[in-house]
Amino acid sequence: IRFNDYKLIIDEKSNTLYYSLINDSSNKYNPKVEYDANNNVKLAVWADEITDEKVKSDYQFKIMIYNEKEYHIYNLKCTDLPLLNISYNQNDETNKNSVPMEIYLFDNLSNIPNKITISKGKLKINDDNYSFSLHMLTPGKNKRNNKLSILNMKPNSEYVLSKVNQDISQEDNLENKIHLVELFLNNEYQGIYLLGFNDTRKQ
Repeated sequence: IRFNDYKLIIDEKSNTLYYSLINDSSNKYNPKVEYDANNNVKLAVWADEITDEKVKSDYQFKIMIYNEKEYHIYNLKCTDLPLLNISYNQNDETNKNSVPMEIYLFDNLSNIPNKITISKGKLKINDDNYSFSLHMLTPGKNKRNNKLSILNMKPNSEYVLSKVNQDISQEDNLENKIHLVELFLNNEYQGIYLLGFNDTRKQ
């Protein structure tokens, strides 16, 4: 399922689709909805109009995918925050300081031309907090740091994620050093986290 040409992230545990509203999009409240239909599958969206009030109140809309024999109903949550999904092998946590992973980031900020960032790297797990390093392969198949500018932050390859335990707004971003994101691990929603770059390591 795509809204305004971008694929939605699904929390498979709660059957909830997440739609991140692009700040400067003229049709963010009335997105173009597309679905790769096959086997006579159809898509129906029924809900009230998307508004700022509903986004801020965590209002959940409904989407139904159906054919002549069966149907499936999904929740739809709209957010004004970027979406970050980290995919990794949960059976490979013997060394929680260095778990191979891949990030998928959907950046809904208005001044970002490329909305999607994908990179491989290593994940460090510390209870409900995480950090990750990004890397890329050289033509010779060697790994090196992949310095990326994520959410308008300065290019970096080391990032940290801290769980938000108090009310905070995206405006409190400490001069583009941290940003709020909706975090998913293996397509399972974790909550709102602060994403920032790690200045303490040499790049």
